[in-house]
Amino acid sequence: MFSLFLLSANTANAYLDAGTGSYVLQLVLGGILGGLFILKSYFRKIIFLFRKIITKKEKKSNE
Repeated sequence: MFSLFLLSANTANAYLDAGTGSYVLQLVLGGILGGLFILKSYFRKIIFLFRKIITKKEKKSNE
């Protein structure tokens, strides 16, 4: 593997295409919006879980 590294080219004349930036932006925005949609979908379940945990702690502290 190390010998392949030594035989590889030292410089690369590469560039990012103009469409690459918009593609990356679409991926980021899609990920954010997808995450927000999942949070919205499971919001009540998450709130119920936190309320359940808090009420257990309150019951233990009252005893």
